[in-house]
Amino acid sequence: MTAPKAKELYAEQHLDFAGTMIEQGNEADLQRALCKDLNGDLRALEKELARKTLDFSV
Repeated sequence: MTAPKAKELYAEQHLDFAGTMIEQGNEADLQRALCKDLNGDLRALEKELARKTLDFSV
């Protein structure tokens, strides 16, 4: 229902991103899952988030 209007407004990528967030969760959800995978080690979480940030910025 919203796809035709999104196309008209050249906003399809925003609608796609919203769908991805619904399917995969938002950044906070991903960080909580990562923290759980790292056995609650907040230093390891901080390092991993920093690494991802640096990888993204290149």
